[in-house]
Amino acid sequence: MVPVPTDEPLESEVESKVVEYAKGKGCIERKMNGPGYRGWPDRLFGYNGQVVWVEFKRLGERPTNLQKVIHGKLRDNGFDVEVVDNVVDGRRTIDNFITRSTHF
Repeated sequence: MVPVPTDEPLESEVESKVVEYAKGKGCIERKMNGPGYRGWPDRLFGYNGQVVWVEFKRLGERPTNLQKVIHGKLRDNGFDVEVVDNVVDGRRTIDNFITRSTHF
Protein backbone atom coordinates (compact mmCIF):
# COMPACT_ATOMS: atom_id res chain seq x y z
CA MET A 1 0.00 0.00 0.00
CA VAL A 2 1.25 3.46 -0.88
CA PRO A 3 1.69 5.77 2.14
CA VAL A 4 -0.84 8.60 2.07
CA PRO A 5 0.13 12.10 3.19
CA THR A 6 -2.02 13.22 6.12
CA ASP A 7 -3.19 16.34 4.27
CA GLU A 8 -4.99 14.28 1.59
CA PRO A 9 -8.79 14.17 1.85
CA LEU A 10 -10.41 11.25 3.63
CA GLU A 11 -12.40 8.73 1.60
CA SER A 12 -15.62 10.16 3.04
CA GLU A 13 -14.66 13.68 1.89
CA VAL A 14 -13.99 12.50 -1.66
CA GLU A 15 -17.24 10.54 -1.65
CA SER A 16 -19.39 13.42 -0.37
CA LYS A 17 -17.99 15.87 -2.94
CA VAL A 18 -18.53 13.45 -5.83
CA VAL A 19 -22.06 12.63 -4.62
CA GLU A 20 -22.89 16.35 -4.45
CA TYR A 21 -21.51 16.81 -7.98
CA ALA A 22 -23.49 13.84 -9.33
CA LYS A 23 -26.74 15.05 -7.78
CA GLY A 24 -26.13 18.47 -9.34
CA LYS A 25 -25.86 16.74 -12.73
CA GLY A 26 -29.20 14.96 -12.24
CA CYS A 27 -27.97 11.55 -11.09
CA ILE A 28 -29.73 9.57 -8.42
CA GLU A 29 -27.57 7.72 -5.93
CA ARG A 30 -27.77 5.15 -3.18
CA LYS A 31 -25.27 4.46 -0.43
CA MET A 32 -24.64 0.74 -0.31
CA ASN A 33 -24.03 -0.10 3.32
CA GLY A 34 -25.53 -2.22 6.05
CA PRO A 35 -25.80 -5.95 6.64
CA GLY A 36 -24.99 -8.02 3.59
CA TYR A 37 -23.09 -5.28 1.75
CA ARG A 38 -19.55 -6.06 2.92
CA GLY A 39 -17.18 -5.77 -0.05
CA TRP A 40 -19.75 -4.05 -2.29
CA PRO A 41 -18.94 -0.69 -3.89
CA ASP A 42 -19.82 2.34 -1.75
CA ARG A 43 -22.38 3.95 -4.07
CA LEU A 44 -24.73 3.12 -6.88
CA PHE A 45 -25.41 6.00 -9.28
CA GLY A 46 -28.26 6.03 -11.79
CA TYR A 47 -28.95 8.18 -14.81
CA ASN A 48 -31.24 7.72 -17.83
CA GLY A 49 -31.97 4.08 -16.94
CA GLN A 50 -28.29 3.14 -16.53
CA VAL A 51 -26.21 2.50 -13.41
CA VAL A 52 -22.58 2.62 -12.35
CA TRP A 53 -21.13 1.29 -9.12
CA VAL A 54 -18.41 3.43 -7.51
CA GLU A 55 -15.93 2.36 -4.87
CA PHE A 56 -14.39 5.34 -3.09
CA LYS A 57 -10.88 5.19 -1.65
CA ARG A 58 -8.43 7.59 -0.10
CA LEU A 59 -5.72 8.74 -2.53
CA GLY A 60 -3.46 5.81 -3.40
CA GLU A 61 -5.57 3.14 -1.72
CA ARG A 62 -6.80 0.13 -3.65
CA PRO A 63 -9.76 -2.24 -3.18
CA THR A 64 -9.45 -5.10 -0.70
CA ASN A 65 -9.38 -8.69 -1.95
CA LEU A 66 -13.08 -9.11 -1.06
CA GLN A 67 -13.92 -5.91 -2.93
CA LYS A 68 -11.99 -7.15 -5.97
CA VAL A 69 -14.05 -10.35 -5.97
CA ILE A 70 -17.37 -8.48 -5.71
CA HIS A 71 -16.29 -5.95 -8.37
CA GLY A 72 -15.36 -8.84 -10.67
CA LYS A 73 -18.76 -10.50 -10.20
CA LEU A 74 -20.52 -7.22 -10.98
CA ARG A 75 -18.41 -6.68 -14.09
CA ASP A 76 -18.99 -10.29 -15.19
CA ASN A 77 -22.72 -9.49 -15.06
CA GLY A 78 -22.34 -6.46 -17.31
CA PHE A 79 -22.17 -3.69 -14.70
CA ASP A 80 -19.73 -0.80 -14.76
CA VAL A 81 -17.62 -0.57 -11.60
CA GLU A 82 -15.24 2.34 -11.03
CA VAL A 83 -12.71 2.93 -8.25
CA VAL A 84 -12.21 6.60 -7.39
CA ASP A 85 -9.56 8.00 -5.04
CA ASN A 86 -9.87 11.75 -5.68
CA VAL A 87 -12.51 14.35 -6.50
CA VAL A 88 -11.22 15.22 -9.99
CA ASP A 89 -11.36 11.58 -11.13
CA GLY A 90 -14.72 11.19 -9.42
CA ARG A 91 -16.21 14.09 -11.35
CA ARG A 92 -14.72 12.70 -14.56
CA THR A 93 -16.26 9.30 -13.77
CA ILE A 94 -19.69 10.90 -13.33
CA ASP A 95 -19.33 12.97 -16.53
CA ASN A 96 -18.30 9.88 -18.53
CA PHE A 97 -21.15 7.88 -17.04
CA ILE A 98 -23.70 10.55 -17.97
CA THR A 99 -22.29 10.73 -21.51
CA ARG A 100 -22.52 6.94 -21.92
CA SER A 101 -26.03 6.91 -20.45
CA THR A 102 -27.21 9.67 -22.75
CA HIS A 103 -26.06 7.76 -25.85
CA PHE A 104 -27.50 4.44 -24.72
